[in-house]
Amino acid sequence: MNCHICNSSNTRVLDSRYEVYFCRTCGHEFSALPPERQETYSPEYFREAHKKWFENPNAVLFQWIHTIVEATTRGNPSAASFLDVGCGQGDLLRYLRDAGSTVKLFGVDLVQNADERITYYRGDFVSFPFAERFDVISGLMVIEHVGGPHQFVRKISSILKPGGIVIMNTVNAGGFLYTLARVLRRAGLRGPFERLYDKHHLEHYRVASLRKLFELEGYRVIRIRTHNFPLRALDVPEGNALLARIYRIGIACVFFLTSHWGGVHETIIVQKDT
Repeated sequence: MNCHICNSSNTRVLDSRYEVYFCRTCGHEFSALPPERQETYSPEYFREAHKKWFENPNAVLFQWIHTIVEATTRGNPSAASFLDVGCGQGDLLRYLRDAGSTVKLFGVDLVQNADERITYYRGDFVSFPFAERFDVISGLMVIEHVGGPHQFVRKISSILKPGGIVIMNTVNAGGFLYTLARVLRRAGLRGPFERLYDKHHLEHYRVASLRKLFELEGYRVIRIRTHNFPLRALDVPEGNALLARIYRIGIACVFFLTSHWGGVHETIIVQKDT
């Protein structure tokens, strides 16, 4: 099984039950699940399966993105455009709108959204026939759900204006939480590993493999930062109050330990000059 990032054949099976592979060349981890075992997305994904996550958006990250968007489009913001890929229920777009951003706001997802001040498209991003090109394109917790990372980035390149900015946020597979889950798995405790490597994540990016993906596609990396998300947004195991409490306490400890290093999430900002 060749690596999805660097195409190296120097890979090994990390976990046969979840069909996860590890690339010895670039450090990327990826799943090889057949389509029938992959996650399907519907409104219930937002309302039920990940209710806490979508009820508690990451305002700190949103503010950071707003600052980047304003700096990028400072010359003529009313003529600039911003696309959020996999926009979900439109949380980031509404934040930018309410924060006073004057850029034209667009979102695309598999579910339907509607807002008179935001243009929403419904469909698969990779195959969607966009008529516009965009100054800034973002994707928050999206790229790990998509098989074929290079195809995904090439689609971004095809609709990004020259000199445009891409902001991509995903889980940090090289951080403390993933590392701990892998150690516990080797000790026979599979629970944390299975939660992180569940079927809805097809790609597991470390900082190095996320950087390599964009560099191989001709992008210049401006910045990469690791960080955490709001603890109240944590989706915990249902049906067992004690287990849920233990889970929250455990993740809170991880957040404390990683507040300045190896955060649970990573966000990359890249630019393509041509």
